[in-house]
Amino acid sequence: AIGLACIFCYRSFCRFICPLGAVYSLFNRIALTGVKVETDRCSGCGACVRSCPMDVRHVGDHECISCGKCIDTCSTGAISLKCGSLTLSGRVPRETELSGRDACTERQNQKHPGRIARGIALAVLAFAVAWFNWIEPAAAPESLPPAETAETEGTSDSGLPTGTEEGCILPDFSTELLNGETFHLTDTRGRMVFINTWGITCAPCLEELPYFEQLAANHPDAVVLAIHNRAGARRAPEFLKDKGWENIHFALDSKEKGLYSLINASDAMPQTIVLDRSGKIIYNVQASVTYEKLEALYQKGNEQSIR
Repeated sequence: AIGLACIFCYRSFCRFICPLGAVYSLFNRIALTGVKVETDRCSGCGACVRSCPMDVRHVGDHECISCGKCIDTCSTGAISLKCGSLTLSGRVPRETELSGRDACTERQNQKHPGRIARGIALAVLAFAVAWFNWIEPAAAPESLPPAETAETEGTSDSGLPTGTEEGCILPDFSTELLNGETFHLTDTRGRMVFINTWGITCAPCLEELPYFEQLAANHPDAVVLAIHNRAGARRAPEFLKDKGWENIHFALDSKEKGLYSLINASDAMPQTIVLDRSGKIIYNVQASVTYEKLEALYQKGNEQSIR
């Protein structure tokens, strides 16, 4: 019924059903940005109301959605889209009604605020891009010492190649943890190791972290290392304060530490790397995991170690 109504009546859902539109309409009179009418220019011809797709009674009433279609129909240039005292969009009156100098001045007054608004919008967009790609990552804690690592290529003592692919021995590295201790990968030999990449803005990451906590609690011989992405890392300690995940070793990545590069992890989180008791990678997948999956990987690592 709504689909058919929209064919014959413009924005029928918004006009007659949507409760949010009704709430918004209450603020039309005090809105900072909207369609305004200069009464001293208005001739009262009614062309604006007749052309309005929302069937408003007058320009700017509670039904107005500030689409701006009435601006083009006004022959006297009395209607404009404004933000406070700035004119964002408007129409210059007919040249016959203004002298050449007045028309030029009017045109400049209308264009100049528009350029300002576009400039502000571009500046905000540029700042947002810079913030999330360079400023925030650079603002991550820099007091953390760089991670120490062995060569990423070669042959390990077990005869297996070192690397980050399944079947390889993950290169040794050391890094400082949030609790002040230092994590040494070499110290985990003989234990199952689960390395997880995460971030506080990653919903799938936050959903699966309790599974790693449960795994570490059920299997004290397993080691879980969760490495936070460098973006937003400075907010991670406060976020973790009341979570109660005491069986997970948490570390923060940074430009200086380069942990994600060491383990060849992607910024597209989450990613889980599982090492068996010999340090060999048996699982390295960029995807969410369930507790059942983690338990199966734990059992798989034990079985391979026995063989």
